[in-house]
Amino acid sequence: MFGFYAFFLWDGWAVVPTVFRMIAFTIYALFPGTLILVALVGIRRERRRLALMRAEDPRIECSPSGLAFTSRSRSHAYDWAGFRAVHTDWDYLPLGPILKWNPTSLLLLDGRTPKRPPLRLRLALGKAIRRATVFPVTVDGITVIPIKYFDIPNIDRLVEQLAEWHRRAVR
Repeated sequence: MFGFYAFFLWDGWAVVPTVFRMIAFTIYALFPGTLILVALVGIRRERRRLALMRAEDPRIECSPSGLAFTSRSRSHAYDWAGFRAVHTDWDYLPLGPILKWNPTSLLLLDGRTPKRPPLRLRLALGKAIRRATVFPVTVDGITVIPIKYFDIPNIDRLVEQLAEWHRRAVR
């Protein structure tokens, strides 16, 4: 709105070239346009995710022996003994490129992953977590299982229980 005023209702007696008025109008028009574009891209991504959730009907099943991810087109089974540690993204990447209050992904670390991830690994994990669909992804020996799309009550208690099952299986 201010761009409209800046372009059309500028003081008529002031000596301001039309080029400057066009530049001001363009700057003031691009900012809201960019915000609208970002919102539309987010809405489109969310609609694709919801359509994928309806089509695949993914499920996570946890037990003391392991974790199973099933959907209509894919199935993955993970044994607790095959991993060095089980963390959430918030535990493993507390200062990484993703800062969330709630855990969004479950990370299964194998034996070759470092205890403290270097910056390259942090960036790769952050990208995988942000762009994750409903399916598990492996990044440099770390299996990323997105849990933000599942309506799981008491997710913190479930994560603690998974870590305890992992400790018992590794002993």
